[in-house]
This record gives sequence, C-alpha cells and structure tokens, in this order.
Amino acid sequence: MEIRFKLDQSITQSPTPIAFVTNVPDAVMAQAKVFLLPRVEDGHWHKNFVDAADTKPIPSSTEAISGSIYKVTPSDLPQGATGFLCLWVKMPSGNEDRMYAIRFN
Repeated sequence: MEIRFKLDQSITQSPTPIAFVTNVPDAVMAQAKVFLLPRVEDGHWHKNFVDAADTKPIPSSTEAISGSIYKVTPSDLPQGATGFLCLWVKMPSGNEDRMYAIRFN
C-alpha cells in the first residue's frame, strides 16, 4: 500500500536539520528510519520500505528522552543537501505507521 502525504508551508523548516524530537506513544522506535528527499514530488512512500528501491534510509541514532519522547539524530547528511528530511515511525500492528518531515535549504 502506498502512503502519499502533502507537504506545504506548515511543515517545520530549518536551514540545517539536527534532530527530530517526537512524542510517539507505543511506537516501535527501534525500527524508525530517516530518509532524505530532494523534492516534495518524491514524497511517494510505501508501507514496506524494504521493497522501496528508490529510497534508502540514512544512518541515524535514536535516544529515549522520557516516556514516549525520543530524539532521532540523522548522521552523514550529504554535503550541501537540501529538501526534506523525513522520519518514518513504525507503529504496532493494526495502527498506521507515521511520517514526520522537516524542510531545509
């Protein structure tokens, strides 16, 4: 199943993304992934990223802050990268997975 989301001006913007801080109760944060998209038009997502040959996750680390609050820090962003940094969060069975995006220049 394809997940499509619309990015608009309400998306948080940053000149240099440092980290996502999320409050996601019941999330399977061990399976969280960070993706870099150069253009909003590339925002076609598949429920199972293992089969998505066109989009590969970038290295990141996840740190529990308190309860269901986590800090996810991407590393190795390509030099001069611009676009959308997206955090995909796996939810327990029966719940829709979630996507968070930061737009940066």
